[in-house]
Amino acid sequence: MRKAISKILDLSLVGLACASMAAASHAAPTRPGNLLVTDLQANTLTEYTTSGSVVQRFSIPAPPSATEHLRDVVQGTDGRIHMFNGTFMPWMSTLDPATGGISNLTAKGWSTGNIGSYGSIATTGSHVFVMDTDTAGGEAQGIVRFDLSDGSFERFASGNSFAYLTLGLDGKLYAGGSVLTNGVVVFDPMTMTSTGYFELQDKRDIRGMAVDSAGNVYTADWSGRIQKRNAGGSVIASLSTGQNLQDIDIDSEGNIVVGSRFGTVYLTDSSLTQMTSFQIGSRFGPSVHVAFTSSVPEPATSAMGAVGMLAVAALARGRQRKHHPNAA
Repeated sequence: MRKAISKILDLSLVGLACASMAAASHAAPTRPGNLLVTDLQANTLTEYTTSGSVVQRFSIPAPPSATEHLRDVVQGTDGRIHMFNGTFMPWMSTLDPATGGISNLTAKGWSTGNIGSYGSIATTGSHVFVMDTDTAGGEAQGIVRFDLSDGSFERFASGNSFAYLTLGLDGKLYAGGSVLTNGVVVFDPMTMTSTGYFELQDKRDIRGMAVDSAGNVYTADWSGRIQKRNAGGSVIASLSTGQNLQDIDIDSEGNIVVGSRFGTVYLTDSSLTQMTSFQIGSRFGPSVHVAFTSSVPEPATSAMGAVGMLAVAALARGRQRKHHPNAA
């Protein structure tokens, strides 16, 4: 597919944002095995221990609009933390926790619906991926990939408004919840081409997804269930929490963290046989997104698979041109 060069949106705004600093109780590198939790209402990022003790907290500047809220979070292998920061005029905000410094990137047509569970983000190498939904004034959709090395971005799978995405521990990028696909599309994150598709069994309003190294799928849904599925989408195990769930993450040891609508953070493991939790704020606390401080491994570039390609070939079409900030 043809690549072309164009100009990134609103460089003056991006440049101004790059000079900002997060207000922090203190700044230090994160500790392996801890949790990252974003508070949508307060626009804060907090590092917690798995028992719920605060390690450090950062106030993250939001884009200039009343509807712009901090959403999902992920940490890269270099220690930098990336956040989906906003709604209709979002920034991809990158925090260096050791210094408190923040840089921001944006993309033309990028937005998400004003729903607390929306705003998934994933990273591998020098790339950060964000979901892009069709909203009034921000009609472009699909997945946006930012390149941290030069600030450029590319959009792919542009015929879909996905509700969530994740980079699996198997090195593949998964995106689901689209009304067009009614299932999960699998992508090679390096080539941005689709490599498969599967349906989720018992897909009751899923809001978040994580995938382990074997390709098993873990979902968090609005009815309060954490579910484990095999690579084909069939349910293996289920655990109920009693809250609206909206985000989920898994680490390389099989530990799972789940964020909820009202501020409860749940912890379990890949067996889904037991669960602990701690509360952010009051009983009806803030809407939270979660991640482990440990980051996912670098994926190997995979060859495009034949299975499922007929069903998803159209999703890779319309991959849009790469935008460079310094291009004419």
